[in-house]
Amino acid sequence: MPSNYNIIPGSGRRYAYAPGTSRNYYQNIARGQNTSFQGGQYGYWNYLGPGRDAQFVPFQQQPRRTPMSVYNPAAYQRNQLIQQQQAAMDEAKRKTEERYEEAMKNLQDVGLQEGKDIDQRFDSSRSAVNQSLVSSGLANTSVLPTMQQGVERERTASRNRLATMLARERNQLLASRNDIPPDLNLYTRLLYGAGAGGI
Repeated sequence: MPSNYNIIPGSGRRYAYAPGTSRNYYQNIARGQNTSFQGGQYGYWNYLGPGRDAQFVPFQQQPRRTPMSVYNPAAYQRNQLIQQQQAAMDEAKRKTEERYEEAMKNLQDVGLQEGKDIDQRFDSSRSAVNQSLVSSGLANTSVLPTMQQGVERERTASRNRLATMLARERNQLLASRNDIPPDLNLYTRLLYGAGAGGI
């Protein structure tokens, strides 16, 4: 343990001395008085004499809590491994969600374009039917509405087939989405590798 880490006398806890200080720094300031923690600061009680209240004097350079990497390196390493594993899982999940959202957007764009193509194709077909009947002199007969209804039925059927195809593709995307669960086996191996087996 570095010389600037120790238990502050009277604190009952392990704390780091402030940079550039040592245990003697605190001991010399306290002059043998009891150290204590008051109002978020460490210091010592200065007894002013019989019948007078003691005065709490905070240290000018406050000690800091000793980092885990110093007082418990094994636990520190274990926590680091767990945090790194969790960060990797979060990143993998984020990329999975991005791929899923991109695939859904691409499918939506395909559906919109296919819908436009269907309308353009059957609009052209409707115009061709009208022109054909006009050329044949049948434009003012009952044949025209019947032929137009046939074109619209085909348009509706094509749109329904497109909707069915898009629904099937969406369901496949939903089924193939792979949210990555916690790998407990990997956690266990990491912990054992860090000398924390059984914890």
